[in-house]
Amino acid sequence: MAKTEKKEEKIRYLLTKDVAAIHKMKPSKLRRVLRSLKQFQDGGYTRYKWEEGDPFLATLGGLIEKFNVKERERNQARLASLKAKGKEKKGAKAEKPKTAKEKEAEAEEIV
Repeated sequence: MAKTEKKEEKIRYLLTKDVAAIHKMKPSKLRRVLRSLKQFQDGGYTRYKWEEGDPFLATLGGLIEKFNVKERERNQARLASLKAKGKEKKGAKAEKPKTAKEKEAEAEEIV
């Protein structure tokens, strides 16, 4: 009997760190983008991996750009609301903390 050797070609999978390097971003940011997509919202742990040449990878660049635009808008709105709150607080005078003598004098007035 002759030994038949099967050399299976191993499929090379691209993980988040590989895809993030392609798009010049951090893997954690890429995972945030992926979690925002409906197809990956399964409520549990998702191991992201793709075969080389996967059609999803071709569309991922556009999805990343959409995510970045939405995130910028969200951050600008958040910053605007914080500035508005800061202006409201600037109008009111801040009270100085009272010294011990002032507290005693106030206590004597009440009694």
